[in-house]
Amino acid sequence: MYIPEHTKIEPLARLHEFMQSFSFATLVSPGLTATHLPLLLKPEEGKHGILYGHFARANPHWKHIEGQSTLVIFNGPHSYISPSWYHKHPAVPTWNYAAVHAYGTVSLLNDEETAAMLEHSMSHYDPELLHQPEIVSQQLRERLLAAIVGFSITLTHVEGVQKLGQHRSQRDQQSVFEALGQSKNPMDRALAEYMEQQSLGTGKL
Repeated sequence: MYIPEHTKIEPLARLHEFMQSFSFATLVSPGLTATHLPLLLKPEEGKHGILYGHFARANPHWKHIEGQSTLVIFNGPHSYISPSWYHKHPAVPTWNYAAVHAYGTVSLLNDEETAAMLEHSMSHYDPELLHQPEIVSQQLRERLLAAIVGFSITLTHVEGVQKLGQHRSQRDQQSVFEALGQSKNPMDRALAEYMEQQSLGTGKL
């Protein structure tokens, strides 16, 4: 991925934080086959972390992926940036965004490992479900397990970019940040919130 030095996300812990915050990802394997799916990261496992997820068994992607090198793309907020928001002219329109690319090798999970992965997924996204058997019964879980294929991705390299206009003047940064934050578009406001969290591109000292 093209990453200008001033837009690089680092260190690894920060990349992990991004992956956990924006966990719905795109998994791309050799042959340019892609699947969109949520992935859970265990940063303490392996050198760069291990991702866990599952395919629908009906999705043929899983049949040829074990042992393959894969790319996983995590996208954060993004938005169009109008040159009219800048104080310095002439200027051109652009798009600001943040993304992380994670590379690794896929292993398929056995039934026991897939069941544990499913429990971990529910405890992460909707922990109350673990205490509501009338909603997700053991019988339903067993049927679900038969319909999915669990997998892990042992990460070998992770890189990220956040292009937030942080190279522009303080005045231009403030103007863009204010325009995004006051926009009626929820994606604009989400980008402004991300910029605030990262203390980048806001023009604040």
